[in-house]
Amino acid sequence: MNRLFILPFFLLPIISAAPAYADCKAEIARFQKLLDSDVRVGHVARSVYDRATADLAAAGKFCASGQDGAASAAVRTTRGRYGYPPN
Repeated sequence: MNRLFILPFFLLPIISAAPAYADCKAEIARFQKLLDSDVRVGHVARSVYDRATADLAAAGKFCASGQDGAASAAVRTTRGRYGYPPN
């Protein structure tokens, strides 16, 4: 038997924002993991790693405030700035 649930209107923005936050958070985490690996094996200088990580922190602020598009754009810009393909 199917049941229909009606949600109060004030819950809709919370429900619709959650997947976007999860997506940009995962995108940032994937690139951070790649940077961590590259600095560990010596493919990236520590100074470059530090700057790229700071840029990703800015993307994380966009992501946390629900601006998924701005966060994704910041990640793409960061990737390009440091010579990584934009994915």
